[in-house]
Amino acid sequence: MSNVLVLGDDSLAITQSPGEASFYISATGPSARPRRILKHNDTFGVFDSHGDIGATSGGPDGFFDHDTRYLSHLELLIEGSQPLLLGSNVNDHNLNLQVDLTNPDIYHEETLMLPRDLIHVGRTIFIRHGVLRERLAVTNHSDKPIVITLTLTFQNDFADIFEVRGARREKRGQAWSEVVSSSEALLSYEGLDGVRRDTALSFDPTPNALHTSAAAYVLTLAPGEGQTIFICVSSRGQ
Repeated sequence: MSNVLVLGDDSLAITQSPGEASFYISATGPSARPRRILKHNDTFGVFDSHGDIGATSGGPDGFFDHDTRYLSHLELLIEGSQPLLLGSNVNDHNLNLQVDLTNPDIYHEETLMLPRDLIHVGRTIFIRHGVLRERLAVTNHSDKPIVITLTLTFQNDFADIFEVRGARREKRGQAWSEVVSSSEALLSYEGLDGVRRDTALSFDPTPNALHTSAAAYVLTLAPGEGQTIFICVSSRGQ
C-alpha cells in the first residue's frame, strides 16, 4: 500500500480483510440536524448543528442583517461529501458557535478510499457588527500523509424576513455574482426600490479555486499536521 492517501486514485484504495469487512458499518452522511442561532444587535445567523446554512431542509437558515438575508447557503464538504458531526455548542452569549466534524467514509467507484474519523475539522463561527467570521482548523489524525479537497459552497437570495417566513412576492429585483479577486467573491442584488445590497465573501489563505458559488482547497497534510482557513462574510447595503 502506498504511504500517501490521495483520493480518487484506484491504485491507492484501502483494502480490508474479509473478517474486518463483515463487521464494518459504512458511514457516509449525517442524520437530521437541529438548528443553532447566533445573534448580535441587528445581526443574527441560523445554522444547523454542523455549522452549515441551508444544507438541509427544516428551518429558515441564513445570515441576516437588519431583516435581510445576506447568505442563504453555506456548506462545507469533504471530498464532495457532507462531514459527520462529533459535537457542537453555542457559547459566549449566542455570539460563537463551535463545531467538531470528521470525514465520512469516502468511496471512489465503490472502493473505500478514506475511512471515517481520520480528518478532524473544527469550525468556529462568530457574528458581530454585521460580519460573520469562520475559522476552519483541519487536522490529519491518520498515520499517513493525506491529500484531500475541502469545498465551501455558498449562495444568497437576499430575501427579507417576511419572505423567509413564507410571504411571496410577485416581482423581485436583479441578482448577480462575481469573483472580485483570487480570494474574494461578491453576491449582489438591486431591489425594486433601487437599493443595492452586497454580500462579500473573502477567504484566507487564497483557495486553490474560487467561483461565484464555491471555494475549494486542496490540502496536503502530513500525519498529525493541521491547516487553518479563515472565511469572512460581510453585509453591505447602499
